[in-house]
Amino acid sequence: PENGISRWTLDDDDTDNGNIIDVWNGYNGSIDGATTGIQGPTVTYDAGEAYSFDGDNDKVTLPTFSESKWSIAAWSYWPESSSKHDASIGWGSTDGGGGESRIQFRSDRIRTYVNGSSYIPTFTEELDTWKFYTLTCDGSGYTYYIDGSKYDDSNLSTNLSEFDNHEIGKVSFKDNVGTKGNYTKCDVSDYRIYKKSLTPTEVSNLYTTGSI
Repeated sequence: PENGISRWTLDDDDTDNGNIIDVWNGYNGSIDGATTGIQGPTVTYDAGEAYSFDGDNDKVTLPTFSESKWSIAAWSYWPESSSKHDASIGWGSTDGGGGESRIQFRSDRIRTYVNGSSYIPTFTEELDTWKFYTLTCDGSGYTYYIDGSKYDDSNLSTNLSEFDNHEIGKVSFKDNVGTKGNYTKCDVSDYRIYKKSLTPTEVSNLYTTGSI
């Protein structure tokens, strides 16, 4: 679709010989230990199947991208509260240049760090249920959404090319101590990236219908 960069449905049909298939533009990734073919969310639209991550050594590694205006969205299911370095979806910088940079979808927040500056707005945690996360960047700031509704915004912004690690079920990053990041116990379904900052109406549509 127009403005669509990647969509990984995380369905069994879009999984092939240890690879996760990008059904939009072929930016495929590699699967390391995740369980495929589990029931995905049917909260609003039927998102199909999902991958399950055990929190021990399961992850998916995906390509990185270079966009100044973008949106990322995915369904996540948490059986337990996440910790500081957990992420169902994670973007991290491991070169250490300019300070710590990372994006994390966690059980009660979307965590954003840009070159050592952080903004970490929280929402009400609900375990054992599917939640729909969306983070948008218009080139000058972030807007944070949960289940199709905006809950905060900030003036932090960054180009996606500043992250050299892009993972599901884990986040890898470097701070002033060293390289960090946890494997995370969670389920994930229908992960998408757009090369635009979605409007509130588009985010709401995406949550309710699966299309902007």
